[in-house]
Amino acid sequence: MSARQNDQRRIGEIWHAIEQLERRLRNGPIGKPVLVNPQNELEEMAAAGIVYSVQRILEEVVALSDGTKVSFPGYEWNEIRGMRNRLVHDYTGTDFEFVWDAIQHEIPKLRQLCLDFCDLHGLSVDQIAPDDRPRP
Repeated sequence: MSARQNDQRRIGEIWHAIEQLERRLRNGPIGKPVLVNPQNELEEMAAAGIVYSVQRILEEVVALSDGTKVSFPGYEWNEIRGMRNRLVHDYTGTDFEFVWDAIQHEIPKLRQLCLDFCDLHGLSVDQIAPDDRPRP
């Protein structure tokens, strides 16, 4: 698989994960207070799911080819890698304020990256993203 095809798949996965994360935040019981300070096991599970979603997005972004990263110089690629590393490797010390800040400020930028990538390659996210609708 070429780097471009691989990046198309990754951009599709990023879009899918962002859509899923936003749907969960919109429809679920979690907001900043629950993420930062869960009060019961259900809230802890919801918070863990949100953190996992952010990690999943960042994993795909970090794995984009150097060619794609060069094509989009307006993104802080080293900071994105650092954010990913911080979430993945700080096993016992996840800073949920940091996660919430990333959701509010960085995820919208990564959503735009998906749209910009598709524009550059004459694609639509619908062509490359997995179906995000929940299954019955």
